Amino acid sequence: MKKRILSMLLTGCLLFALVPSAGAGWVVDRNGYEHWVETPESESIGSCSRPARKPRQQPKDGITVSEVETDEAQQIVVSGEGESYLQDILKDGEFVRWIDRVALPDYAVKVYDTMAGADGAASLLIQDDYGTLSAEPVAAHFNADVESVSVLSGSLSEAFAQDGAFLSAEQFSSSSFDQIPASESDRSIDYNSLKPGDVVRTPAYNAIYATSVQKDGNTNYEKERKDACHYVSTAFQAFDRDHPEIFWLSGKLKLRQVTVTIRTNGVSSKVGFIFLVLIDKDGFQMRSPNYTSQAAIEEGIRQRDAAVQAILDTVPISSDRRASVTAFNRWLTEHNEYNTSADLYSLPNEPHEALCALVGSSGTSGPVCDGYARALKVLCDQRSIPCVLVDGYARSSMEHKGEFHMWNSVQADDNNWYGVDVTWNDPSVKGGAGPKSGRENENFLFVGEETVVGGLAFSASHPPVNRAADGGISFINNPALSKTAYSGVAAEPAAQPAAAGYNNVAGYGDVVEGDWFGKAVAFVSERKLMDGISASSFQPKGNMTRAMLVTALYRLAGSPEAGGASSFHDVPTGSELSRAVAWANANGIIEGYTKATFGTNDQVTREQLAAVFYRYASHTGCDMSATADLNVYTDAGSVRSYAADAIRWAIGSGLMNGTEGGGISPAGTATRAQVASMLMNFSENVK
Repeated sequence: MKKRILSMLLTGCLLFALVPSAGAGWVVDRNGYEHWVETPESESIGSCSRPARKPRQQPKDGITVSEVETDEAQQIVVSGEGESYLQDILKDGEFVRWIDRVALPDYAVKVYDTMAGADGAASLLIQDDYGTLSAEPVAAHFNADVESVSVLSGSLSEAFAQDGAFLSAEQFSSSSFDQIPASESDRSIDYNSLKPGDVVRTPAYNAIYATSVQKDGNTNYEKERKDACHYVSTAFQAFDRDHPEIFWLSGKLKLRQVTVTIRTNGVSSKVGFIFLVLIDKDGFQMRSPNYTSQAAIEEGIRQRDAAVQAILDTVPISSDRRASVTAFNRWLTEHNEYNTSADLYSLPNEPHEALCALVGSSGTSGPVCDGYARALKVLCDQRSIPCVLVDGYARSSMEHKGEFHMWNSVQADDNNWYGVDVTWNDPSVKGGAGPKSGRENENFLFVGEETVVGGLAFSASHPPVNRAADGGISFINNPALSKTAYSGVAAEPAAQPAAAGYNNVAGYGDVVEGDWFGKAVAFVSERKLMDGISASSFQPKGNMTRAMLVTALYRLAGSPEAGGASSFHDVPTGSELSRAVAWANANGIIEGYTKATFGTNDQVTREQLAAVFYRYASHTGCDMSATADLNVYTDAGSVRSYAADAIRWAIGSGLMNGTEGGGISPAGTATRAQVASMLMNFSENVK
């Protein structure tokens, strides 16, 4: 569920002055803020800001029905300040996807996977089955493990504000929850059979089940329950940032906790079950008010796809990354006007979404910063250009404390990352209203940390925070920017001197015969299974992406007829990758996140790698009997269930080995050298 895929709703936007020129003076803008202006054409820059937090509603007196209690956390408006008490779940290193940046429990990742899975966005987020409540009556559920399960339905005394945002970590304590009566829908659920990621549909609410926490006899119950809510919220936030192509959700988060008494052998025990709510009878709805039906969503998707294709048609597919992003920036700035609403705090959801900027909008319908940033990522994804959303506090001077803002980091052809701020490239201009004001620019296009624009280095004017909620995780392990602006020249790494007695492999300066992966790189290079990053660099320690992996397996299979082209929006049409993805998807080797998104540039984890090779081997009729005992590895318990058989087979077949320290590192990112080695071992040893 993410609204853009869960569009996180940044709730308001402010304008503040850029750099003064001549004849300046202080004026008060429409939001009551003072700004230094000089001439009628003085520029302003858009920055998304969230208003001060509303007082948290205190728990109401509730009714406990039988042996079941239900808590529902309500959403609040957040300022984006504060750091999570769980900040240490942030992984070491730099990661492109937000979900990869945090070490979440499997159940929280499963909630993410349910929202962004192979058909998650197509069914869970679009179809009316999940966006409307069931009309069918339900009966109480009984089984041998649960004796008269009484569960609770949720209702709040106040409707959610239109500009709601993510939950604050402070909300996850039990005192912040509202206790409400149980419903027949709660009693209808077979709690013993629930698995993380399951979707329950009832006349009272539809929700994704996350996890359960033992209550009776558990001295750590309160912390474990609070942590669980925090983990689910974090997964929800990551989902929102990773999928800007979803524009029809409201960005609101609602958790439902149901405490159920289970009796086993005459012994009663209370267990808390935690759900992420999609919709309920009390008025909560994940969908934006303009997209509360499947027909409206599908029409919006048609508009999105047509708009994206029209923009892409203006940019030759042969264009390099710099030229492509420059063209995207030009189109977005010349066809949009920063939102002119007098009250930017009360905007509906649409200006915050990619669709708003992709179709070109102006006046009180114009996009705000996250609309611009999300649109750029959608376009970059279509051309397989690595691009991420960045949240932070942008400011025009060191004296200005800054306002909440969203922009992008983009990876150029030299493999370095650079800052891009489409919003600041499209300044509001007094006396020049409309999409094309004549002040559109490229000042914040492929800039580095130390690039100075308007008197401030980019790192000073755009400090990233990457935190969606008060007390939330700060996802600050994003790719680091280059120190300097992009030079326009793809840097070729200098060839490493060959070690004594060895030669460079396949002309790559970063691979010599003495390297453990040297033979494998020679193998994949000779058979053209993998290409180098450049003519002189294989980048063996570089991360393997989904696009690289599916292309390598497609070539290993002999580049068979795909039976059609890929339908994923982030896979270039008419390309080898399009044929490879279509072939792999048709044969169940690797699926997309949704029917529209493949995740082309996302990194591949070791357990994902094993699963894909496992499916490929099964598809090609290989012997699948090899196995291994995972219990000998220190982190065997962290292997997710879907990948367990695949990793046993991969290790048993000699394709995969343990890592340093005696582990498997299932969530570790696979390197290009490791994949080259697996391709060679598979070709030589798996029959």
